[in-house]
Amino acid sequence: MAARFVWWERLDPDERSRLEGLVGTFVASKHWEGVSGFEVTDEVKVVVAVHACMLILELDPAAYRRIGSIVVYRRPVVSRALRSYGGGIVSDSPMPIHGETRAGGPVVITWSAASAESRRPDLGRNVVYHEFAHQLDLVDGAADGTPPLRDPALRERWGGVIDSVYERLLAHGDPLLGSYAATNRGELFAVATERLFTRPADLEAAHPDLYLVLAAFYRQDPARRVAGTAG
Repeated sequence: MAARFVWWERLDPDERSRLEGLVGTFVASKHWEGVSGFEVTDEVKVVVAVHACMLILELDPAAYRRIGSIVVYRRPVVSRALRSYGGGIVSDSPMPIHGETRAGGPVVITWSAASAESRRPDLGRNVVYHEFAHQLDLVDGAADGTPPLRDPALRERWGGVIDSVYERLLAHGDPLLGSYAATNRGELFAVATERLFTRPADLEAAHPDLYLVLAAFYRQDPARRVAGTAG
């Protein structure tokens, strides 16, 4: 498990136990489908499930209850659909699609990306974190970069932080978050979630306010976990 899921050795025994329970329920309760003959093995299910469930380790265990199916492709699919990148920029150039999500599912994952990224968190990318962050964003019906926030103080702060980072992305770009995060606020939330759980210290250093609101929402402090392991 540790070779495919970097957080495993950084969790305490109670967290591991709770995560195992979440993963077991997730795997058993979803319909798994491979495309074009791809076999969805137990390894595929566990790698997808453990990363998806890491996001809800401290959240409502029923957060993914509306997701019925997980569809897994062997490799990326090339899309020519018209895409908006914010600021009036649109493109229909070929683009490899590593994942896709929609309200109520299915969630589409490309195994070549999920497998490679599970072994290399230093890349800062993780298609499973990205697509399931979208699912958390969609719980209230809108993929607008604002997931359900129970804490009034966090709700008050959230919009200002997201708007500030988004406007900076549009104006100046950002080497850590990348250009895709400037597509819209929903993509910013999903990309920032990827960085929170893959390169947390870098995200905290580059965008401390964004790090704080994300850590408050997920009720996890990944940068401290990394520092604690190093210590």
